[in-house]
Amino acid sequence: MLTFARIWTTLATDQIKSKAAADWALTLLPPEHRPALEHVRQLLSQLPLLRGKLE
Repeated sequence: MLTFARIWTTLATDQIKSKAAADWALTLLPPEHRPALEHVRQLLSQLPLLRGKLE
């Protein structure tokens, strides 16, 4: 999902963005679709914590 947000941002703004792409996309997504992208961002932010538990 984050990749789609980056592609959409790049196509719409002619600028390549990484982390900021999700923020940009959230402002334009219909309200019913925002929770999915917010959930993916939350999972990604927890990834370093999960890696530490698995090692």
